[in-house]
Amino acid sequence: PPSAEALMRGAHGVPGLDTGGALRYDPAVALGEPVILHFIDCGFEWWWAKYRLLGDFPDSWFGGHAPIPQCFHLASRDAIGRDSDSDAARRLYDQAIALRDASEAQAQIDAGVCERIVGASDLLRAALREAMVMRAALDVTADIDEQ
Repeated sequence: PPSAEALMRGAHGVPGLDTGGALRYDPAVALGEPVILHFIDCGFEWWWAKYRLLGDFPDSWFGGHAPIPQCFHLASRDAIGRDSDSDAARRLYDQAIALRDASEAQAQIDAGVCERIVGASDLLRAALREAMVMRAALDVTADIDEQ
């Protein structure tokens, strides 16, 4: 069986290849280091659906051998129970996930714990502008054809 330390690390602590199989858990990494980000939810509706699917899971992992520490995972389970209040769930999501406060976002960027990645949104914005220009050109062409 896994050691008590390994169990307490939780489901995301996995043996590191460079540590001879010993558990390595880094709670934070510098932005310059490679990381794998995995988000099962991309917005409130995805988060809601994930925890509805997970249902009323237990307070521990590995058959009760490792209690899950109080965390967002448990708070999400509790907020999205069968008889949950969607307003309370929305408040939890907004407080814990959505970074809507511009000054807080900038403070996190300045502290090096958050990075703004704009490449995808810039690409989409440019594609939208191009589509609008093309539509305007088609509208002008249609107006000329009607005359």
